[in-house]
Amino acid sequence: MTSRRYALAAFVFLLSIASCKKDDLDENKAPVADAGSSKNVTLPDSVVVTGSGSDADGKVVTYLWSQIAGPANSAIINPGATSTVIRFTVPGSYLFQLAVTDDKGAPGIDTVSVTVSGSKIEGNKIPVANAGPGKTVTLPDSVIITGSGSDVDGKVVAYLWSQVSGPNTSQIVNPGATTTAVKFIEAGTYVFQLMVVDDKGAVGVDTATVVVNPVPGTKTLTLQPANNPGEFNFTVEISTNYSAPATYDLPVITWTRNGNFFVNRPVLKFDLSSIPASATIVSANLYLYSYPNPTLNGNFTDANYGTNNSFYVQQVTQNWSPGTATWANQPATTTTNQVSVPTTGSSNLDMNLDVTAITGNMVTNNTNYGYMMKLQSEVTYNSRIFIASHNPNSSWASKFPKLVVVYK
Repeated sequence: MTSRRYALAAFVFLLSIASCKKDDLDENKAPVADAGSSKNVTLPDSVVVTGSGSDADGKVVTYLWSQIAGPANSAIINPGATSTVIRFTVPGSYLFQLAVTDDKGAPGIDTVSVTVSGSKIEGNKIPVANAGPGKTVTLPDSVIITGSGSDVDGKVVAYLWSQVSGPNTSQIVNPGATTTAVKFIEAGTYVFQLMVVDDKGAVGVDTATVVVNPVPGTKTLTLQPANNPGEFNFTVEISTNYSAPATYDLPVITWTRNGNFFVNRPVLKFDLSSIPASATIVSANLYLYSYPNPTLNGNFTDANYGTNNSFYVQQVTQNWSPGTATWANQPATTTTNQVSVPTTGSSNLDMNLDVTAITGNMVTNNTNYGYMMKLQSEVTYNSRIFIASHNPNSSWASKFPKLVVVYK
C-alpha cells in the first residue's frame, strides 16, 4: 500500500510540474528579434550582418543566424553571435533569418535581405536575360518555359530558373537549363525568374508570368486558418499525460525531456462542412512547413532529425474533443489510405502530402475527425517539427498548415 501511495504522489507531482510549465509558457511574452537593415555586396566579397534581441519579461539567451532563401549556400562564420560575417560565391538575392530565444524558451525571429551582385571587374557589362512570354495552362497540366541570355562583351555561362511568387510551390524540372517544364498542382498566377551569369560573374534577371486555370467544372477550397481549434498534440511523458492544443509547433517526435522519454502525435482537423457529401474529391493536398531552428522541441536546431524520422499521416476514425482529449483516450486511426512519408536527412523540408483518399472518405461518410501524424518507428531522438497555426509569429502566416481540396 505504501508503494502505491508513493507512486500516486510522484504522478501528481509530475502533473503539477507539467501544469506549471504550460502556465509559464502561456504567460510568457515572446522576445523581439531585429536582424538589421538590408545589405548590398559585390563579388568577390563578404558582408557583416548585425542583429539584436529584446524581451519585455525576461532576457534573450540565444541567437541563431540561418539562410532561408538564395541561389546557393553562403558561409555564415559565427551563426550563434549577434554579429557575423557572411561570405558568398554566387550572386543573387539572399534572405537570412535571426532567431532569438528567451529564458523561458519562447522564440522570436526577423529577416534581412542581402543582394549580391556579380563581378567587380571594371568595364564588364551586365548580361541580358529574357524569360520569354507569359503562358496560360489548365490543370492538370504542365507548361514549357523557354528563356535566353546574351552578353555583348563575353558569354553567358549559367542559367537558373526559380519561382518568385504564386499560390503554391511548382516543380521546375530542369532549373539550370534555358528551357524547362514546370508542373503545377494548384491554380493561380505564378511568376518565374530567369537569372543568367556571364563569364566574369555579372548577373542579369528577367521574369515571366504563368496563369494556371483550374480543372473545368471543379471548385477549390483552400483552408489555412490561424489559431485552428482542430490542432492538437497528443503527448505522453512516462506516465504523465499533458496532451494539449498546439501552441508554437506541431512536433512528430520521440525524444527525452528532463531525462524522461516522451512521444508526441499531432492531429490536424479542418472545416470541410462546405463540401457536399455527394461531391467527388478530385484532389486534396496537405501542406506542412518545417519549423526553422525549433526552440521548444528536438535538438533546438533542426526541424528534422534522427536516423529514421519517417512518419505516417492517418485518418482519425473516432470523434474527439480538445477539452477532454488525452493520450490515454486518444482517438483511433486507420492504416487504410495512410500516407507514408520517407525519412529525411534535411534539416528543414516542407511537405506537400496527397491526402485525397483520406479526405474523400471523410466527406463521403461524414467522418471528419482529422489527420493524425505519428513516427513510423517511435524510437528516441527522431523528429519532424512543423509550424502550428497558433504560432504568434505573424510573418509565418503563409506557413501555417494548409489543406487544398479540389472537388466537383
